Amino acid sequence: MKQKISLLLGRAGFFPLWGQGEKPAEPRMLLLFSLLLLGNSLFAQTWTTYNTSNSGLPNDFVPGMAIDAQGNKWFCTYGGGLSKFDGTTWTTYNTSNSGISTNQAHNITIDTQGNKWIGTIGGGVCKFDGTTWTIYNTSNSGLADNDIYGIGIDAQGSNWFITNGYGVSKFDGTTWTTYNTANSGLPDNIVSSVAIDAQGNKWFGTLTGGVSMFDGTAWTTYNTFNSGLVHDRVPAIAIDAQGTTWFGTNVGGYGVSKFDGTTWTTYNTSNSGLSNADVYVINTDAQGNVWFGGDGGGISKFDGTNWTTYNTANSGLAGNTVYAISIDGQGNKWFGTTTSGVSKLSVDNTGISNSLSGLQAFEIFPNPAQNGIFQLRMLADNRADFTLNIYNHLGQKIMAERFLDTYTIAQPVTIANFVKGIYWIEISTNEGKITQKLLVE
Repeated sequence: MKQKISLLLGRAGFFPLWGQGEKPAEPRMLLLFSLLLLGNSLFAQTWTTYNTSNSGLPNDFVPGMAIDAQGNKWFCTYGGGLSKFDGTTWTTYNTSNSGISTNQAHNITIDTQGNKWIGTIGGGVCKFDGTTWTIYNTSNSGLADNDIYGIGIDAQGSNWFITNGYGVSKFDGTTWTTYNTANSGLPDNIVSSVAIDAQGNKWFGTLTGGVSMFDGTAWTTYNTFNSGLVHDRVPAIAIDAQGTTWFGTNVGGYGVSKFDGTTWTTYNTSNSGLSNADVYVINTDAQGNVWFGGDGGGISKFDGTNWTTYNTANSGLAGNTVYAISIDGQGNKWFGTTTSGVSKLSVDNTGISNSLSGLQAFEIFPNPAQNGIFQLRMLADNRADFTLNIYNHLGQKIMAERFLDTYTIAQPVTIANFVKGIYWIEISTNEGKITQKLLVE
């Protein structure tokens, strides 16, 4: 059996004053299979870019996206309406062929019934159930404004629409309620981001007033005066699996603030590997990695310890300004750019190819390793010379050792200087190689 491992190196954001970015001189399909060297290691990744010249995407400016339960990707475009991609076929909805209110689609959120809610610039909110379009605007509903910067949907099915200067409108399917600076604890009527945590608290990022959390009764505001929030302009909010809230800022190069409910931590281009001084979108994946997109710096991934940057110079990312990030059920990352369409990062979860027969050609114990040591034993009942290579989670080879005439005797391996985390153990013989994961506690 051939086995492999991989050694891999909210969207609700403030609608920025874009410089109406030019399209690339030669829009193209970029299908890039990269074999990237990181230290002494090898890993694989595939980039695919979809744009107006190689696909059915109607516009290369993609400020928002979402993925439905069937795996269809829905892309908002600024000028081309809404596009659906099922992996093979593209379907575009615009003002000429559908009931969408405007072609300036900014953000999209999908509810538990599969309805698509599209926030637009100038056209209010569009709801699409797959057949029928319903439009909510300031003329026919209680929506406070027709410029919608983001949408959050709570566990009760209520929609929270954030607006450009008129606060937040809530719609429970029947009743509309608007919260603004005059009637609530909201600190600013220009609301640029929204996220809802597991407890049902609503978090709103504003243009000048920092962040407000609304628990349904009381409002709590965090700003640069009363908390560790690094800046009061917050165009991006995301909440990870541990309940930690991440806030992206987009002025002055202040970076990102993290709040775990007690402690604030700030990451910027000076004290971390964050590649964007101004952050417009944050998302988290199933492995706990946090992904940041912003203005000109490409994509940053943070695993809690290490940072990895993807940009047009070192990867197949089509554009360095990214305002949308979505992650599908297979773990593929989709990035919406402002000038170059959508880039998809498909990571081969294998990376180093194994050719020894069977996953259990060797065993490591205890696993997790403790007290700076683990035991390694070959399971094949014959004499075996082998090389042990250990890689960290970035794919960097950090240890190599040669073992001779081992038979099936357990070999102690000292790792006293290893920090806590995930490592990959590779055994290489003249017959091939195989890898296993090691946890160090």
